Parts: sequence; C-alpha cells; structure tokens
Amino acid sequence: MNTKIATPWTRTLFAFGLGALTFTGGMSAALAGDRLDRPSSEAPKPAALTAAKPSQPAPVEAVDLVICLDTSGSMSGLLDAARQKIWDVVSLVGSSKQKVSLRVALISFGGNREANNGYVVLEAGLTDDLDTVYESLMKLRAAGGTEYVGGAIKTALDGLSWGEEAKTLRLLFVAGNESADQDMRPGHRVQEVVRAAVARKVTVNTIFCGNSKSPEAEGWRQVSTLGKGSFTAIDQNREQRIASPFDAELNGLSSKLNQTYLAYGPRGRASAARQARMDEDAAKVGVAAERAGAKASGLYTNSGWDLVDAVEREGFDWDKVAKKDLPLTLRGKTTAEKQVYVAKLKAERAVIQKRIRELSAKRIAFVKAERAKQAKGGKSLQDALTSSIKSKAEAAGLSFRK
Repeated sequence: MNTKIATPWTRTLFAFGLGALTFTGGMSAALAGDRLDRPSSEAPKPAALTAAKPSQPAPVEAVDLVICLDTSGSMSGLLDAARQKIWDVVSLVGSSKQKVSLRVALISFGGNREANNGYVVLEAGLTDDLDTVYESLMKLRAAGGTEYVGGAIKTALDGLSWGEEAKTLRLLFVAGNESADQDMRPGHRVQEVVRAAVARKVTVNTIFCGNSKSPEAEGWRQVSTLGKGSFTAIDQNREQRIASPFDAELNGLSSKLNQTYLAYGPRGRASAARQARMDEDAAKVGVAAERAGAKASGLYTNSGWDLVDAVEREGFDWDKVAKKDLPLTLRGKTTAEKQVYVAKLKAERAVIQKRIRELSAKRIAFVKAERAKQAKGGKSLQDALTSSIKSKAEAAGLSFRK
C-alpha cells in the first residue's frame, strides 16, 4: 500500500482557507465600521427590528445518502463495521419527526479489480430498496491497494441519479486510510471533483481510518472543508456490538414481519427470498435486532415487489396488475376482495412494527447506558455517520425523536 505525506495542494488549500477567513473578518469589520460612522442625524433602528430572529428552513423531504468505502487490503474492519451499522443509520433517518424518504447508494474503491476504472465500482445505485444495497455490502471483500478517492467521488457524481429537487438533502461519505490525492487522472483530481460536488449541492464528508494527527489525515480534512462537510478520524476496528435483553424477541418479530409481505410482479419471489437472506446475513454479523428496527421504520419500503406497500403508492391501479403477476392467494378474487386481503396484512404489519419500535427504543437506551460504562476510546464508524447525518439533517430543517 502506498503511504504519502500531505501534498502541496492540501497545504495550498489550507493556506487559502486561512486567507479567506482573514479576508472575511476584514470585510465584517469594515462593514461594522461603516455602520458606526453613519451621520448622527440618522436615527438608529429599534433593537427589535435589527435583531430579527432567523427563520427556520423548511424541512427537507428526501435524503440521498451515498457511501464510498475503501476496499483495499487493510480495510476489513471498515467493511465489517459498515455491515454492522448501516441499519442504525437507516433507523436514525427514520426517527425524523417529519416525513422523509431515503435512498442509499454504495460505491467501492481500491482493491484489485476494475483497473480500467481506477479500481472504483458502483455497487448499488441510489435506491429505496435497502435490501439490494445490503446485499451488495455483504459481498464486499478487502484486497489490493490503489485507493482513488477522486475517482470514487466522480463516479458518485456521474453515475448516480441524484434527486434534483430543492428539498433533497444530498450527502456523500467517503471512508479510507491512504492519502486522498492518489488519483491524478485528468478530471479525477480530488479537488476538482469536490468542487463539482459542491456546485451540485452534494455535501462531501470524509472518514479517515487512522490517527487524526497523521500526515494523510490532513488531506482528508481538507477534502471535507472544500466539500462543506464533516471530517472524522476513526479506528475502523473499534466497532463493537452490545447485545441486549431485547434482541431475541426482536429477531423473532423480524421473521414474523416477513409473513405480512405479499410478493407480486416479475421480481416478487426473488425479492422476498432476498429479504429473508438479508435477515440471515444480518444475524451472522450480530445485527438482526438492528435490522428489525430499520424494517419497522417508514423508510423500509418495498413497493416494487410487495402489494401491501404498493397499494399505498400514488396511482396504484389493481386493473394494471396482470393476473400472472398476482400471488396465488389473490388470483380469481374481485378487486374488493383483494383490498380486504391486503388491508388485513397491513393491519397485522402495523401491530408487529409497533412492537418492534417499542422494543427497539428500549434496546437503544440499554446499549447507550452500556456504552457509557465502557472506557472512552476513539470514534467509530457509527459515530462518524450518525453524528454527521444528524447534524446536516437538522441544519436542513429536520428534527429527531430521542
């Protein structure tokens, strides 16, 4: 693996940032002086008018979250942590007091494949089908080197269909441990692509897997500064899951929840099988309870293959669902009978999800208390993702249940 010290562009950018700060301060002082020097005949405005309360931004209605993970040889801990904590991230966004949708994408960079594309792979495009993203995440393996941060960000910009609406919060996270400026290909240099991201209102957040005082960390810090995002240094091997007394019941409820899904359409059967398989994969890495909590949130939606979710979609029409695409239990039934059957499953699902949310709240409180008892250490991937997402979302007008 290559090891680099901080490069000239990072030092230049840092110096430029200080210069900009000094200039802004000077402008502020000049403006303040201008106000102080106005003619005495001009009466000052009442304090109530000059100290107007800033208005709260209208809450965003959608979140596009893109996660770029270094898959080079030393990143096994990072990949394991991502597999463990992705459902906590979903649950966090799902705890918003305002209605919000979530799409997630996954990009890998580094490793020993896709050399022609700078070892960057778009594993899953922006989608609300979270099981497909998790399936891609579970398949990632750490190997090789050559980590092109610039290439990963450019792939996110060029290869994804970002929400262009004003009320979409666009967040990109890139995590790795080598110098951030390895990609010197024309059009891929990290400072160029980060500026392009900001121009498209995509916030670039960096997660450096290593000591925050190392030379390489400074480059990642400057990327986040340029990208108007956050910088966090983590120990990628520190992620630790704490078992709770509520896990067994949550696991059982997750399986029970699956029985309320009604697969239809050309991909229904395969998607239902994937749902069960992702439950098993989550259990293998010890996060079945966390996945259950995410499945009980409004963000776990499968309207593309589940009729219970599909009927809630605007414009859904039973007459447009071919008989061959219906599950056997609904073939031959009238529209009214189909509606009754689906409504029954919806009611059963609501009861199960309510119980999952109650237990998940208790599990979260238990885990938080247990973590407080443990010795303090460096930040984890979960800390980096959840704190940054929450901060950016709150600045965009969202608020969260405790």
